[in-house]
Amino acid sequence: MNRLLFLLKSLHPTNALTFKTLNIALFLLLLMCWGDVCLHAQKSSKTLQKEKASIEKKIKENNSLLKQINKEKKSSLSGLKVLSHKITLRKQLISNIQAQLSKLNLQIFKHQKEIEAQKEKIQHLKQEYAQIIAQSYISRSKYDKLMYVLASNDLNQAYKRLKFLQQYSQYRVDQAEKINIQNLALEKELALLENSKQEKLSLLGIENDQNKTLNSERNERKKQIDLLKSKSSSLKKDIQKKKNQLSKLNKAIEKAIAEEAKKRAGKKLSQKELALMDEFEKNTGRLPWPVNNGFISGNFGKQKHEIEKNVTLDNPGIYFTSKNGSSVQSVFNGEVSSIIMIPGSGTTVMVRHGKYISVYSNLTNVKVKKGDSIKTGQTLGSVINSDDGSSKFLFSIWKGQTKLNPKPWLRKGY
Repeated sequence: MNRLLFLLKSLHPTNALTFKTLNIALFLLLLMCWGDVCLHAQKSSKTLQKEKASIEKKIKENNSLLKQINKEKKSSLSGLKVLSHKITLRKQLISNIQAQLSKLNLQIFKHQKEIEAQKEKIQHLKQEYAQIIAQSYISRSKYDKLMYVLASNDLNQAYKRLKFLQQYSQYRVDQAEKINIQNLALEKELALLENSKQEKLSLLGIENDQNKTLNSERNERKKQIDLLKSKSSSLKKDIQKKKNQLSKLNKAIEKAIAEEAKKRAGKKLSQKELALMDEFEKNTGRLPWPVNNGFISGNFGKQKHEIEKNVTLDNPGIYFTSKNGSSVQSVFNGEVSSIIMIPGSGTTVMVRHGKYISVYSNLTNVKVKKGDSIKTGQTLGSVINSDDGSSKFLFSIWKGQTKLNPKPWLRKGY
């Protein structure tokens, strides 16, 4: 068996260095990609692709809504809001594509390093195999295998020599098989590398197209702003009208809540109401959106007007802009505590959840009545259609007589 020791000499002397080199390369790779890891490591390629599809779907919905608005009016504040939101979505899409490209660059780098490693392994195996063949030729030229066995001093030595020749022959077969396996692994890595490169080229093309579209949308937004600014006097009238409607709505809601609080004065919440309130609180950040399509077009609290920057609006909740006729659903189980009719603002439905009240304003075709038990997702009515082809719906949450920002209560949408 001692004769097998010569095989060890055929091992490439730089194997240890190769592993060290690979370790250094891996460290540099991690160092180079640290920023990318911080930003995107938590998201897999599949997650990013799903997000991309979701954003593209939302952009398509916004295009449809904008087309509907433009049929009614060439320029409007609603159209501007939809366009602005579409620009935001477009930026998210470009950011998503860049994240995918970052991951692809990392994949390509890994494939290239793996290909280099595979080529090194194949080279080493071929060198070993060549040495085995050369040694075998030298052995055959000196004496015949049979004579090598027969020349043994005793049966024990003859047996050892025979086993050595068998092992030596098997080792040659094994080395040839290893080379074949490594070649197949190399071919696989080359194919993966090519696929990653093609995917990168495709994404770069998409990114370029999206950037062009983004610039076009930004130019269109500027035109819309300039056009609306030229109608400053009528715009200011609309702003004042909206302020008056909001003031009436707020007073009506506050009055309804105060009247109910007066009736309940001195009464404790029942166990059922306490349990409902507890469940409502536990669902903070998980409540469904009250509309199935559309987007948040107005945030809670004091907000600067999109055009008239010196004008501030105080929103009692958040506004959703959606397609005409969009239905509105309850965000949680509860009981209809009040229904208010406000001229110019449609119907407001108030649903109680213990000490909390969710309020749905600007409704028409209301499907419920005071005292009804409501389930999560149950349709309450439809959003009033506006004259510009869109529907604006106001959603608010109150705790007692205090207005809360509804956004943190809802699931993350767009």
